[in-house]
Amino acid sequence: MLSNIYIPEALAHLPSISDGDVSFVYYDQHSNGLRNRVVFNKNAISFIINGEKHLCTSGGTAIIGVNEAVVIPEGNSIISERSLNAGRYNSLVIAFPTTRLSAFLQTIPASKASEHLEELPFIRVDKYLAQYIAQIVALIESKTQLSPALVAHKFHELLLILMEENPATAAFLRKLAANNNDTSLKNIVENHLHQNISISELAFLSNRSLSTFKRDFEKNYGVPPAKYIREKRLEIAATELLKGRQASELYMDYGYENLSSFVQAYKKKYGVTPGRATTSV
Repeated sequence: MLSNIYIPEALAHLPSISDGDVSFVYYDQHSNGLRNRVVFNKNAISFIINGEKHLCTSGGTAIIGVNEAVVIPEGNSIISERSLNAGRYNSLVIAFPTTRLSAFLQTIPASKASEHLEELPFIRVDKYLAQYIAQIVALIESKTQLSPALVAHKFHELLLILMEENPATAAFLRKLAANNNDTSLKNIVENHLHQNISISELAFLSNRSLSTFKRDFEKNYGVPPAKYIREKRLEIAATELLKGRQASELYMDYGYENLSSFVQAYKKKYGVTPGRATTSV
């Protein structure tokens, strides 16, 4: 059984600047691309400097690349990281408690609510943000000692940039501060039907043991989770086939180890092979 990684505790040995609550950590590691179960005891913002991060939270899944970032809410996540070149995977991670975010938001005017609240909004790194990241990394690498007040100032500067430049991120941060992160069973299951994720991983994301997850799931849905998810994924796959996609493009996305298993399951449910799928499905 995989052991959990706890953030920010697991980053304590890495170069950083901190005021005790908020930490800026320069993460520079050889990464093997394996999926890890990560428990975030604080919220985090991860800026990718080199490489790619695959992130799965209770709210959804995202792939974040170079010059992109994402806000990761406190709670359980499944993460894999890898370099896409000969260099090491590296990123700048800012870990912070919700209380510090809430205190900052009280100092600025309320912004207009975003029409579309994304579960994991992307942050595009523009020239201003790139300069900000480079400055923080330079401070960390030079082992510059900053006072708690200066660390807090740099944190507030980052939040202000994100709040002013990205309405989706601003809405997400306000939702985070209000503790409105939906970790309900239905939300977690429905948000991951399109991803190849195991029942045990869904249980982890919901912060339940596998046995509790199965029991709660059957209580809510009336069927075992494996059967419900399998049937739902086949329905989604059928819709994708009608749009012109090929079975060979779909089977791995919907949890099948090989094409023949997908074809067999599809034929059992619909009476025809995916290649003969019609609008009558």
